[in-house]
Order: sequence, then structure tokens, then C-alpha cells
Amino acid sequence: MTISKATFLPDIWEAFYDRMSSVTTVTLDDTTTPTIQTRTSSFPDREQDSKSDYPLIVVNSPSCPTAPFTFGKTEVEGTIRIEVFATKKETSDMFLAEIMDKIETYKDDFATLGLKRIEIDSTDSDMFMRGDIKLHVGAVVFGFKYKYSKTRAW
Repeated sequence: MTISKATFLPDIWEAFYDRMSSVTTVTLDDTTTPTIQTRTSSFPDREQDSKSDYPLIVVNSPSCPTAPFTFGKTEVEGTIRIEVFATKKETSDMFLAEIMDKIETYKDDFATLGLKRIEIDSTDSDMFMRGDIKLHVGAVVFGFKYKYSKTRAW
């Protein structure tokens, strides 16, 4: 995979999404091992009306504002939000920790794609009801930088 100037938005999303494929299970205090049921770019449109539909990971589209860096380069100083939806708070917390560890552990892989200075900008959590199911949501926002050569027009 490479990140291209022409397609950097979907390429950056794909880099983070691909890393989430290694986040599959966690072990809870009661020794159960929930398994991720879905990885997606947005909360599914179809009803997730069963507890067995969870946990799921949502890798949202990155926000990628650009600014001049040098005469010949542009810098993207972006963020990407990754969320975990689960039926237990402990499950969402454990998966969130696993996601943060995978991003931290594989910063070198991201750097080879040109994504640098990946850091946690923020985390948060919430709870809401979806039908009869109480869902716990954990989220982490990663900040990153990416530079590309400007197109020159005279």
C-alpha cells in the first residue's frame, strides 16, 4: 500500500483500517473472549438488534486539513477517530486499549507510508440504548502528519 497525493484521504483511512484487522479478541476479567463482529467505516445502516452483533469497530473518515509547509510541500495535519461499540464497558475499554497498542506498536509501518507523528489526541466514552441493548462506546482520536509535493502551476 502507498499513500498518494491524489488519493491521500482514502489511503490514510485504509492504512488505519488495515491495522484494525489485527484487533480481533480481548480477554476480560471473567475470562470471556469477545470477538469483533464487524469492522466498518461508519455505524452499520442495518439494525444491529442482537447482542451477538457486537462488539464492532468503526474507523471514521479522517479529517485532513492542509497548509503550506515549504515552497514545494504541503502538510496535512489530520485526525482520525476510531470507535468501539460493545455491550459491556469492560469490552469497549479493553478493545480501545488494544487499538491504541496496535497503532503505537506499528508506528514504523505508518512512517514508511509517510504518516508521521501519530499521537493520541483524545479519548472518550459514552453509553446509549439501541432498542433493548445498552451500548458502551469507547473512542480514540489519533493525530498525524503527512507531507506531499505541491503541484506546480505557473
